[in-house]
Amino acid sequence: MKNSQRLLSFNIFIYFLLCIILLPKYIQCYMTTIITHEYYSPESNFTNKTYETQTNGFVSTKGSQTIVRNGKAFILTDINGNFDGCEQPINPMNIANGIAIIQRGGNCTFSVKITRAKQYGASAVIIYDPFHSGLELYNMLHNNSDILSVYVQRPIGSRLFNLAKDIHQWPSYCGNANTGFSYEPVRGFVVTPDGQDHLTLKLNTPPVHSLGDEIKVEFKVQPNWYYNGTRCTNFNPIVFTEDNWQEPQQVDMSFIDYGCCTYAIIATGGGYDWQYQISTFVVYACDGQAGYGCKDKYPCGA
Repeated sequence: MKNSQRLLSFNIFIYFLLCIILLPKYIQCYMTTIITHEYYSPESNFTNKTYETQTNGFVSTKGSQTIVRNGKAFILTDINGNFDGCEQPINPMNIANGIAIIQRGGNCTFSVKITRAKQYGASAVIIYDPFHSGLELYNMLHNNSDILSVYVQRPIGSRLFNLAKDIHQWPSYCGNANTGFSYEPVRGFVVTPDGQDHLTLKLNTPPVHSLGDEIKVEFKVQPNWYYNGTRCTNFNPIVFTEDNWQEPQQVDMSFIDYGCCTYAIIATGGGYDWQYQISTFVVYACDGQAGYGCKDKYPCGA
């Protein structure tokens, strides 16, 4: 099965531009925004970031007017499937320095929406009207919170909302079963009593959110008649999460006992528990030069 086209991560950086409007009898000043967001493109198999910038939005004169950088976007969904922040969410979370994308409407004030978002880690809130096609912008005066609050037009709000909504909709279980992970270099590895060898392990798809956001990788020995060692080397712990899954991790191998061992890469969590094809590699534990070769005959076979 193909991977569902979902987003891995979504960060919003908010900057401010002072907009001064001259009227016949007085001057009014408003803070508008430049919102820059980034996410991983499904077209690149979630490996390349896409950057976009929006340049419209009013900053509430109530609350904070401090720049928020590197905020992770999220939405609040209530039991009725609404995203307006008026009721307690069914997906409680606590995202430090988060940016909540909230829809206008529901039977509550801006202040209720913003305060509720803050309870779940929001440092900033972006609000838009999903039903009105006009391009009006509002200064959210009914705001008793102390966090940054921005009102944006419907096209911008809908775009940001859809990106944030897709963050937690990960590829299907079958997608991970098909693609799994890869490692390099593809060769046999040599460890000695005096030296280690290494490989780099990479996941090819993000974890399935419903099956756990954390993937633990183990290396299990699988002896046969030739590679009959059972405890050649020790491995450092390897854990991937929804935040670091696209970053290759180094696997360190250190000497335990002489022999030739075949190891299978086994992962649990995030939909990686079952693979169509198991990846294996060979480790030679001997005297010689770690990472290159054994000094004498390879200690394999009978």
